Amino acid sequence: MPNVASFRQSIAARLVLLVAVVAAPLVGVQFYNAFAEAESARVEALEQSALAAQTVLGRIEQQVRTIDSLLLALATTMPLDNRDIDHGNATLRRIKAGLPDYIGSISLIETNGTMLYSAEPEPPAYGTINVSDRNYFKEAIAGNTLAVGRPIVSRTSGKWIVVFARAIRDEPGSPVRGVVTMSILLEHFQDDFTKVPLPRGTLISVVDNNGIVVARSIRPEQWIGKDLSGVPEVQKSLQVRSSVRELTTVDHVDRMAATVMSERLPWLVLVGIPADASLASSRAHLRSVILLTAIITLLTVGIAAWLSRGIAAPLRRLAHDAAKLAGGELGHRSTVTASGEVGALAANFNVMAQELERRNENLRATFEQAAVGLARVAADGGWLQVNQRLCDMLGMDQHALLARPLHSLVCAEDAGKDSDSARLLRDGDIPTYAVEQRLLRADGGCIWANLTVSPVRVSGEPDHLLYVIEDIDERKKSEALVAGQKQVLEMIARGAELSDTLDTLLRAIEAQAPGMLCSILLLDADGVHLHHGSGPSLPEEYRLAIDGEPIGAAAGSCGTAAWRRQPVYVEDIATDPLWANYRAHALRHGLRACWSTPIFDAGHRLLGTFAIYYNTPCLPGRRHKELIEVATQTAAIAISRLETEKALRNERALLEQVTRCSPIGIFAMRMDGSFSLINQAALDIVGETRDTIMRRAYYSPEWRIADVAGHPLQPEQFPFARVKLSGEALFDGEYSMLRPDGRRVQLSVNAAPLRNTQGMMEGVVFAMQDITERRRVLETLRASEEKFAVAFRASPDAIIISDLDDGRFIDINEAGLRLTGYAREELIGRRADEFTFFENPEDRARMARAVRERGSIGGMEAAFRTRQGTSRIGLVAGERIELDGRAHVLSVIRDITEQKCAEQEILKLNAELELRVMERTAQLAAANKELEAFSYSVSHDLKAPLRGIDGYSQLLEETASTRLDEEARLFLRNIRGGVAQMNALIADLLAYARMERRNLDNAVIDLRTCVDAVLQSYRNAPQNAGIVLRCELPPLAVRGDRDGLAIILRNLLDNAIKFSRNAPAPAIEAGAREDNGKVVLWVRDNGIGFDMKFHERIFDIFSRLHRPEDYPGTGVGLALVRKAAQRMGGKVWAESAPGQGATFYLELMHG
Repeated sequence: MPNVASFRQSIAARLVLLVAVVAAPLVGVQFYNAFAEAESARVEALEQSALAAQTVLGRIEQQVRTIDSLLLALATTMPLDNRDIDHGNATLRRIKAGLPDYIGSISLIETNGTMLYSAEPEPPAYGTINVSDRNYFKEAIAGNTLAVGRPIVSRTSGKWIVVFARAIRDEPGSPVRGVVTMSILLEHFQDDFTKVPLPRGTLISVVDNNGIVVARSIRPEQWIGKDLSGVPEVQKSLQVRSSVRELTTVDHVDRMAATVMSERLPWLVLVGIPADASLASSRAHLRSVILLTAIITLLTVGIAAWLSRGIAAPLRRLAHDAAKLAGGELGHRSTVTASGEVGALAANFNVMAQELERRNENLRATFEQAAVGLARVAADGGWLQVNQRLCDMLGMDQHALLARPLHSLVCAEDAGKDSDSARLLRDGDIPTYAVEQRLLRADGGCIWANLTVSPVRVSGEPDHLLYVIEDIDERKKSEALVAGQKQVLEMIARGAELSDTLDTLLRAIEAQAPGMLCSILLLDADGVHLHHGSGPSLPEEYRLAIDGEPIGAAAGSCGTAAWRRQPVYVEDIATDPLWANYRAHALRHGLRACWSTPIFDAGHRLLGTFAIYYNTPCLPGRRHKELIEVATQTAAIAISRLETEKALRNERALLEQVTRCSPIGIFAMRMDGSFSLINQAALDIVGETRDTIMRRAYYSPEWRIADVAGHPLQPEQFPFARVKLSGEALFDGEYSMLRPDGRRVQLSVNAAPLRNTQGMMEGVVFAMQDITERRRVLETLRASEEKFAVAFRASPDAIIISDLDDGRFIDINEAGLRLTGYAREELIGRRADEFTFFENPEDRARMARAVRERGSIGGMEAAFRTRQGTSRIGLVAGERIELDGRAHVLSVIRDITEQKCAEQEILKLNAELELRVMERTAQLAAANKELEAFSYSVSHDLKAPLRGIDGYSQLLEETASTRLDEEARLFLRNIRGGVAQMNALIADLLAYARMERRNLDNAVIDLRTCVDAVLQSYRNAPQNAGIVLRCELPPLAVRGDRDGLAIILRNLLDNAIKFSRNAPAPAIEAGAREDNGKVVLWVRDNGIGFDMKFHERIFDIFSRLHRPEDYPGTGVGLALVRKAAQRMGGKVWAESAPGQGATFYLELMHG
């Protein structure tokens, strides 16, 4: 105890000495403590401001990323087509209806700044709004990132908004096709300010990089939109980008402020806690300390000794308590109960400990309850602290997570992705950095996360790293799905194979959810069977097993969905009755669930089915149904595109065939006037070759085009120029053109502009017909109509036009009026039975019936009654005609009353004539008998003296020839020649007479047999040696008399031999041909020929063109030929020229 007492005495002495000697330093220590506490409060306020600024910025950037994702989705899915603005507006309104209320409006802007689509309930008319001067539009056009506008007051709601914009491109680096914008109510950002726990009066303000206030927590209506670019503190904050400091804000309030500039947005976030609020307690405490220190100093000096014993123990205990608090035991409290300064010190110690514990709890709650993952990481990558959100993201508890270093949780593909940024952060070259990486989950899967890394500094040196880890897995999957859709659409656009396109689509869908297997089956043209379209992840054996299966009411998921035309979701294949016939195939490959949805085109025509398989029993969730909708819509586009292309190819082939085979001239011209297409019919019309036409433009001078009257036209008057300038089609234009062969043709031309899918004219197509003949026919028809009118008026026969059904008179000519005795106005419009025009009504009915059935009637006799009551007989002919769509009768009535009277007289005369004919016939028969007797008498009585003369002259020549001189022998030869000539003449005359009166057969004769028989006798005759006889007859038959035909052939051959005997190489040819149901036989020689002016003369009896001394004959042969031909119903003629031989033709009826 002496030691303790000695210790106490030493403390007491030191206290007394301390109080007495160093009262002033004690006061300084108290002041120091008070100022240290104030500084601690100041630092705490600054740290709180910095954390709040980071939290506010994180919330704003999270919302902006959501907005950017929406803009990207709109940029890749919305079409830009000013032809269907109403559809685009409606689509944007449907999209906006599903979005939060803080989104003001959505618009699609063309590259010239004109608003195309708007989600407003009453969108402005196209062309009335142009935003080309807005900074967000310019930034969006110029870059490939999110553009942010300045705060403005909405013209529709009257509230402050800010516009976000993003350029629409087909792919990065491609030209901008438009801009999609979205306006956000700024009050939405202010709503987030209230969610951050801060002292009362704390100012949260957001300023853009131009110094414009975007949002403000205090009196926003006065400050939003205000330009603070001239305020020095604002300029400094924009330059520094991130700072914590005391400053006087523009509302003249001193604040503990933190500023941080967004890396993604051109916005600066300022959080300022009022200095009065943050330092009030410390300042009050400072005043208390000053007063208390003075009192303690005065009292201590007076009663130091008395207090020394009571002060030493509490001070030791307070020192012990302070050591525990400094060691991190923030819940520890001092138990010192002394009074006076020591008691106050103990109480203040407990107040300070409680405040530190409260502040630490606030920090811990903020850390643990943050909506994003937060972690404190040591410099070596080990976890110091993690919050529950991060544990939930990775599927681990805190103990398991803290046991694994950060680098072990990064997927191998992303390892080292942030090494350069980490080095720059470690070296102090950058204040913070962000990186997107895939992190491993406890279940072995990966999750996309955005890691924002910032250093936490203590006394200016990095102590550890603060990681803000945001779950972006859904966004990444959406981006991957959008990219897959874009790739599929690009494949469709460039005409890739359907199987490749569908494989790409299904792989993109399968990447959205692990374990998902997708399939597309295509419906056959028969509408009954499903065939494999795509299934890149399904087993090959299973695909083959279901390929070609029919649809039906219980045909698995796909066949049933196609049958029902609605989705079919089978949770468990093993138990569902729809899979009864296919269950074994599916279970063999581990397939347990199948959800199938039919694929329809725009016309709701079934194209096939899309199915999702899982290896475990399950039903689709919301995300699955979204993927099903994307897959079916995209697949429908791909399949429809294939079928459309096939139909277009068929239509193009059909069009080419129609163009090629069309009798109408078809050609197309480009906008420069050159030809791109011309068919053969057009070439035939213009009389040019294809090569010539394709090298010629419409304005070429070779085109000699005129109007129908033949007046030349200038190129600007041509059909092409007219359509090109007007943009309108040309119908039934009539022109004339001079062809290269000198013939002018009349043309009917139809022309129309060719336009592309954007409506721009790319050329002109023409259809052209040669109407030269049609115009000639029309002219002839007009002339014929005029002639008919003249004939109608001037015809001596009555012509009446009446209705076929009721007999009403339509028109009648003057001869008809004379026949009927009526005036025109008495007949027109009245029926024939009204005034008994036909004496027998049955005649009119019979005529109408014949015209109705056969279309005409002729040679009908009918009796008519005139207006005067007399009866006339007419010969009626009628023809059915169409007038104004009704059937009429054109009747021609010839008045044959006098003719009928004359016929009666003729009948009487005919009876008398018949009696005379009978008398004359009897007389002719007697004369024929006398002629036959005369012929016999001539034959017998003339030939008898001739035979005597011939016999005696022959006897004289044989017995007395040697005693006669040369002149006597000449006379004797002349006598004998004259006798022979006379015999021949008598024979020919008898033959001619017999041909005149003989009865001829009308039999079928084989021409070749008959001609060969006659020619054979001539070939065997010695006198015909040296003459070539040729006969080339086809197998023909004629109708006639065989003997008569033989007589004709012999006389023609005799004639040919006689006149060609002296030719250098005499030749005679016989031939035949068929001509219009008749047979023409010819005999051709190469003799002396004759002049065609003697053609008719050579067939006259006894007619000769040469002296008998030169060419013997009687002049009866050709006359006999003509007579025989006439008797057989044929005819004979000849063709010849002097010195060119002769050809004799015989025409007979075909047998």
